This record gives sequence, structure tokens and C-alpha cells, in this order.
Amino acid sequence: TKSPQTENLVLFWHDHFATGFSAVNDQAISIARQHITIRQHASGNFRHFLKAIIRDPAMLNYLDNNSSKKSAPNENLARELLELFTLGEGFYQETDIKNIARALTGYTSNWFLNGEFMFNQYQHDTGNKIVFGKEGPFDGDDVIDLILEQPQSARFIATKLWHWLVSAQAPPDTLIDRLADVFRQSDYDIKTLYEALLLSDEFWSAEHRNGLIKSPVSLIVGTVRGSGIVPDNWQVIPNQLKQLGQHLFEPPNVAGWPGGKAWITPSRLLNRMEWLKQFAQGCINCGDSTDMTGMMQGGSMMSASPVQPEAAGNAMMGGSSADTLLLHMASEEFDGPVKYRVTVSADDMLLWTSGERSLEGGHDTRRFGRARAPAGLPWRDVHFALPEHARRFTTIEIDFLNDKQQRGADRNLYLKHASFNQQHYAAEQGEQTNTCPRRKRSTGGVMLCNGKLRLIKQTSVEPAAAPDSTESLVASAVYLKSAQPANKNRKRAVISYAMTDVSLATQRWHRLAANVHSINQGSTYQLLLKRNDCWPQCFTRWPQCSANEVNQNRWVLELEANYQNQCAYRKLANTDQKLIDALILRLSEVHQHAASTKKLNRQVVHDNYQSWSSHLNNIHHRVGASSRKALAPELQIKPSQMSALHTPSGASARKPHAAGNTVPANQRVMQLFADEHQLRHAGELLLPGVSDAPSELTDILTHLSYQLH
Repeated sequence: TKSPQTENLVLFWHDHFATGFSAVNDQAISIARQHITIRQHASGNFRHFLKAIIRDPAMLNYLDNNSSKKSAPNENLARELLELFTLGEGFYQETDIKNIARALTGYTSNWFLNGEFMFNQYQHDTGNKIVFGKEGPFDGDDVIDLILEQPQSARFIATKLWHWLVSAQAPPDTLIDRLADVFRQSDYDIKTLYEALLLSDEFWSAEHRNGLIKSPVSLIVGTVRGSGIVPDNWQVIPNQLKQLGQHLFEPPNVAGWPGGKAWITPSRLLNRMEWLKQFAQGCINCGDSTDMTGMMQGGSMMSASPVQPEAAGNAMMGGSSADTLLLHMASEEFDGPVKYRVTVSADDMLLWTSGERSLEGGHDTRRFGRARAPAGLPWRDVHFALPEHARRFTTIEIDFLNDKQQRGADRNLYLKHASFNQQHYAAEQGEQTNTCPRRKRSTGGVMLCNGKLRLIKQTSVEPAAAPDSTESLVASAVYLKSAQPANKNRKRAVISYAMTDVSLATQRWHRLAANVHSINQGSTYQLLLKRNDCWPQCFTRWPQCSANEVNQNRWVLELEANYQNQCAYRKLANTDQKLIDALILRLSEVHQHAASTKKLNRQVVHDNYQSWSSHLNNIHHRVGASSRKALAPELQIKPSQMSALHTPSGASARKPHAAGNTVPANQRVMQLFADEHQLRHAGELLLPGVSDAPSELTDILTHLSYQLH
């Protein structure tokens, strides 16, 4: 980026309005949207920022405001809004929290309507509330305005920004008073506050230099930017940050990362030093220059594995050519790199082999654990120049030679595709054999044990026939949305199932939920779909029947043998009828698949889920599912697959080293860096204020002063 301070502010607010990805049930879309919100408001108006945050679906989910209603206000968001986001402890009363919680009732989100914010007016408390001594029928926006009327709010943000940018020590009161006045007078313009702090004498005072311990992001990303050297395994940086204590999008709690001395506990300091040492010493294969922006956007590694001297002529760096075989590969290392062998043959006749090779720069599972997803692996294009006689091959074989594992660490090889002379060989279409036990066997280029992947050249490529999904209801997942028993307050038992990435014939739904009600102690059952539980709309056309006239947002069908004769069913389009047939006649299968939901780990939810087994048996017999199931579309669960990053060969590829150039690349880069800034050596700039700063990159980065800024 050309504006690193913009990114620094985005990270500051991500830490301030901390929200954990796993704590919102891995809902990536909500975290992505929150990140967009933070990015839009990071240097804007704090008042507008706060009003956006109390409408942010990820924050509402994280702090349980989704379930906050006038009959039972949830105080989590109200408490953190005061304690962590605006005022700090000691500047509010418990009654303020309770009344703000009432003002925020009905602020929720609908995950079946594109996951957007929704204001539920029926669950909002419209009564008068007393907040900071003022009374009125306040809502969320009113609360934000009342908070910002408190002088402490400006002081709180100014102080927190000081600790982020300047020093862990308490700021001078005179400075905070001055910054708070500027902030309030600008109507809480963040850029004005930021500028005032950077222009203050206190910011530039030598007294406050080296007053902060670098966070893992500042250490790793700052080292890459400051040195101008991009490591070959840059794609594993998120995992390295996690190992150093700053797992982005996964702060430890709503207070964010503790920072300061927590960054340099004995184990973390050792790991930081080890990373810096490996960065400095392992960069001899870095190129003559780097372009981080182009590399990141390209999504490709900047170099293939180092060329072994004895393999000269068999492998090359850079773009592919008519005689070059390309393999798009990644690896997880454990006590050493992956070793592999590539062989090409025709009619079982060996034409060429690479011999045993090492895939350097893999993800280190001993230090960082298994990669969370394929996209987080250090993917790279490895090229092999084939001799002329080997270019008529029909088969490519890749052998994984040295599997190794222990609890929590593993050595694995991954291959996405091969290509030669503009022909593409997808790993998922190859033949794969390995020595894994049955429970660990895998396909599609995921090689978890010693084994072989065989890719066969096709003489002609026929387009794959599209699967006939006319009679199949396909979903990527089915899970339990809720399960409630009947009790004295609730006359009906209710169970709700949710499905994602749903398709049937030409119909597609990103999300769809179905509710089943047991009424009068199981004497009557109903299937219920709500408009807000489908995205896009539940039906091609909403049936106009008397049962739906009272509430056009709810579609209700009695579950009985003649359900197809009811108006609510008959007036549906043909495809919509098939959807209902599948939901009713395959209900037992839907229920079984829903058992995988994370909610079932809670005992109450598990018991409620199990209690529905008898109800499902009743429904099964009532509708005659046994004899009519063949008439309903089959239910297929096909989980979505996350594909690894891929860039066409040659994109963002690093140029090979110039022949005869024996000076390590890191030394060349650092010398250019020093020349540009008119220094004797880069240590004078990377270690400001250190007398007799070292000149070697390893000594610079492992100097204790480098941990501070």
C-alpha cells in the first residue's frame, strides 16, 4: 500500500472494536463487512463510526445483541460500548448500562437475508430511559449522542491513540486535555485528532522514543517494508503472526490484544528472534528487487525452490515455455522440507525423471501448526525444462517420498495442477494412491502420506456433462438453527433447520430455513417458511391463500397425508412444490444432517434436538413418507471446497539470479537501501539512536532495540 498509516489506523480500530472470527461461528461475510466498515470510517467521523458499529452484524452477533429484546435486554453490547469503546471504567453507572441495553433492543441481523442489519421494531423498547441523567425514549443513535456529550469520551480515544502510536507510559494530562478539546471541536473528526497528535511536541520528544514494543504485525510487516525484502514464504505470514500472539481477525477477547509486555513473554521473544534470524539468513534467494504490491495481487510465489547445482538445466525460474513442465505446488514442512520426484512417461516407457528434489520454503507445522486452509499455504510454480524426447509424454507422476508426522505436526505435499505446452492437468482429475490409513486417505492433489499422483494426458477434452440436479435438492450444509420444547409459556414445540448454498433444478438459494411446529402435544404438525428466512425469496411466487392472508410474511402447511391438496401447496410453482416435497418427505434426513451443528455441543440444545425424534416419526407416518419418498427430490450434501490461490505461470515470477553474481541478495538490497538514504549502512536507520549500530542484516534485526519503536 502507498498509505501504511491508513492500514495502521484500520488495525487500530480492529483492535479497538475487537471481534473474533470463530466467536461469530466463522461467518466470514460478517467479518469482511465489518472490515469494510472499519476501513470506511477509520479516518472519518467517530460519531458516525459508533452509529455504524451498533448496526454491525458481526458486533451484534459477537456481543449477543441479536437476542436482545424488550422483554429480556442483553447488556453485553451496552457494557462494552461504555467500558471499552468510548469512556472506560468508572465513568458510568450500572443504571446507564441497563437503560442503554433497553435502547439497543431490536438491533439485530438476519443471516437468511444476506446477513444484513435488521431493526426489529416489535422487539424494541420504546419506553423512556434515563441515561447520564437525561430521560427520553432513546434509541441507539440517541445513546451515541449522549455518550459523546461526556467529556471523558474524547479523552478516552485520545489516550488510546497515544498508547497505540507513542508510548505505553501514561500521556501528559496537558496533552490529553489539548487533544480532547481539538477532537470535540471538530465534532469528533478522527483525522483531526490524528494530525494533532502527530504535530505535538510530545510526539517528537526524544523522551518518548522507543516507548512501544512492536506488535507482531509491526515486527513482521514492518521488517518486510523496512528492508525491502519479501520472503519466499510470504503466504504463511498470517500463521507466523498467530504463533507470535497476534492472530488477525481473532483477538483473544472483546478487549483486543493486551499488547505491551505481553508481546515479549520469554517464549514469544525467542520465537520473534528466531523469525528475524531466519528472515535475515534465509533471504539469499531473494531477487535483485521486489514489488510487494504486484506480488500480493498476483497471488503467486515470487520464486520456485532453489535450483540444485546438479539439476541445472532440469529446472528454471520465470515464465513457462513450450519445453517447460510447470507444477503448481505447496508443502507443509516438519523437521525438514518435502522431498518429491517427478517422472514423465509414454506407454509405460520412462522418458525423463527429475530425481529426488526438495520443495523448500514450506509452511513449518512444528512451529505454526497445520495451515488453516489451502489458500494459506506457500504456493509456487516450479518449472522443469524437458529434453526434446520427453515432450511426447502421456503421463506425469509426482511421488511424495518422505512423509513424517507427530501429534500436532505433519509433513505434507499439495499439488493443484500441472501444465505443459498450454495443456492443463488438474490434480483433482488425477489418480492418487498413498500409504495412509483409510481414515486419512485423500485425493485431489492433497498428499498426506507417501504416495503417488498420476496425471494422464487427454487426447481430446470433452466438456463435462452438467449433473442432472432436477430431482436433487443440493446443499453445502444443513444445520440446526434452533430447537424449543413445548412448556407452560410456549404451547408448541418448534425446531428450525437451516441450509446453505441450496439448489433445485433452476432455483438457487444462498440460505434457506424451514421450521416445523408441533401443536396440541403432537396432535398437529405444521411446516412454516418465513420470507426473512430465505435469500433470495423462498418461492417463485408467494401463494395467495386464506391461511396466508393474515400474515403475508409466513407460509404455513399442515403436515398430513393430503398436504398436496392444500391451497398453500397447490398454488406454488412446480419447482417450489418439489422443494416442499423434499423438505417434508426427506425430513428425517434433514434432521440427521443437522446433527453436525456446533450448537449441539450445548447440552440443552442437544436434549431439545433429541426430543424431536419421536415427533419426526409421527410426521413420517402422518404424511406417508415411506411410500411417497420416491416422488421427492433426493437430498445431497456437497460441502463447498476452498480452492488454493492460483496465478497463470509467469505472473509475478522472480527473475533468476544473474550468472556469476555471488553477493547474497539481502546484502545487495540492504546496500541499495543505505545508499538511497545516504547512510553508511542500513543499521543507522533501522536502529535509530543506537550508537555504533551493526551493519549486517542478521545483527540489525536481532538487536534488542529492534523490538522497539
